[in-house]
Amino acid sequence: MLASGTDSEGNALAAGSLARDKIKDMEPVTLDNIFLEKAVFDVKADGGCAVVKADFPASASLFFEKAEKMCREWLDVPVPEDEAFSLLLSPYLLNGSVYVLFQNLVFAYGHEKPDGGRCLILAFDNTATIPYETGDVDYAAIVREVEAEMKRREAELTEELDDAKEEEDAARDAGAYDFGKEIADRYDPEHPEPRGNPVDKGRLRSGKQYRGIRIARRDEDA
Repeated sequence: MLASGTDSEGNALAAGSLARDKIKDMEPVTLDNIFLEKAVFDVKADGGCAVVKADFPASASLFFEKAEKMCREWLDVPVPEDEAFSLLLSPYLLNGSVYVLFQNLVFAYGHEKPDGGRCLILAFDNTATIPYETGDVDYAAIVREVEAEMKRREAELTEELDDAKEEEDAARDAGAYDFGKEIADRYDPEHPEPRGNPVDKGRLRSGKQYRGIRIARRDEDA
């Protein structure tokens, strides 16, 4: 989804806000509204469930705390039937011409990340998700922007894979061991016993002869 992730400069690809409304005379009256400042979204929708993850940097922890509290109050306390809870996402690539409304919150979980940031995970009834258009939509321009964004992401992924391969090759080269050279260095054809033999003869107690092969046994008390 175009609302997921960040652009090439690390900025969120979408703006988001939570709202709690009271429906009066078929019109929503906002009771509470929180803009999810600096949040980076990841949207997954399948069948009847839509999951939205919002990652906040440490500098935006206050917005996370307010959003988490708002979700907890909605889920933990019975609410009137004439009230509604929703998440509104507006992809920047679409210049505000299209936005998505997620409704019927069924689950919310927030936690702190190792880097000090915060993560808020929300699950909605996907059958109630509604995409909206505002005014005239230039779909040709949208397609161009989407294709450009997909190419950018593909290029980033290719670059990451190339970097990973270079690191792997470098690590392999650094850890390579020339066993042939080691054997040549340690063995003299005129003196069959390898130079630098790691076996300490003084610690060999006894041995047996089998078909011309001497098998030595190391002193167990050494």
